[in-house]
Amino acid sequence: MRFVLLVFFVSSFVFCQDQNEKFVSLSSGKNSNSQTPKLEIKIINDELPPISKNDFLTLSKEIFQYECKRMNFNDDIHLTLEIKDLEKDIRGNVKRDTNFTTIYLSKDSIKAKDHLSGIFAHELGHIIYSRLIDSSFYSGNMYWAEGFASWAAGKYYLQWQGYQNYDSALKEIVSS
Repeated sequence: MRFVLLVFFVSSFVFCQDQNEKFVSLSSGKNSNSQTPKLEIKIINDELPPISKNDFLTLSKEIFQYECKRMNFNDDIHLTLEIKDLEKDIRGNVKRDTNFTTIYLSKDSIKAKDHLSGIFAHELGHIIYSRLIDSSFYSGNMYWAEGFASWAAGKYYLQWQGYQNYDSALKEIVSS
């Protein structure tokens, strides 16, 4: 896992050294005339700890707009979210079908709000990335896909992992 993060952090400098100012310049092109891409989300669970469903829906739309801006993504996304027990060490997972996408989040991994937002943002990054990049490239490059999803999650990923910025994250990973 450290190798994945190291590859991600080193490659992230190609795209963005100041995460708040510069964004990648890929474009999905499908909905480029649309003013604002929309996120429609259906939550399967009755409870969504550590915040209410309404608060999560607000947060998820904020994360979606943030990532759309970071990645110049202009398409709408429709997804289902389910909180459930996942295999050990799996915090989240994305399942793509023809008509919809499901994000699964580990019940044990989302006990704090910053964990919930960080993991959700990371999984959403996978979805946006796969729509921007050729799916054959996506499926064959796990290290790049994981790194890009972490980078796409930006400030949410950094907060979840306890880093101030990507520079401090890289220094810690390299020094350990």
